[in-house]
Amino acid sequence: MRALCVGLLVLLLCSSPGLAASPFGARLGSCGVAILGASVGVVASVSAIANVAPQIESRLGKTAFVIGSLTILDGLGAAMGVLTAAKLWDTEGHAGRSILGGMAGGFVSAFTEPILMTIGIPEGWTEFIGMALLPLLPAVGAMLGFAG
Repeated sequence: MRALCVGLLVLLLCSSPGLAASPFGARLGSCGVAILGASVGVVASVSAIANVAPQIESRLGKTAFVIGSLTILDGLGAAMGVLTAAKLWDTEGHAGRSILGGMAGGFVSAFTEPILMTIGIPEGWTEFIGMALLPLLPAVGAMLGFAG
């Protein structure tokens, strides 16, 4: 977990305007800001899940709420991070596709842990990989959508 935190910190530090003068630096900086935005979305969705999901009686309703909140809040957080980085470094791209890509990444990240458990990954690794991919998948989706 420490290595993941150090890696994310390096990405965030690389998002400085000095490094962003190069195209590679701008991409790296966009990735860092997208991960930061997705992390904010993860915190918002987990808070919403913790407060609202226990009040929902239907198991199907709880599942839909968890998947929906991760898709929307996590994906929009990543897309807003990418769009903020694009505004900072004055790059052209597709805002709508960025939002859709971020939401697609958020949708996929909601199913990461169940898939890993199904294929037999140990519980500790499942939690680690699942938590690491919660902000990364929407960030990658938002970046690919913005560029494409």
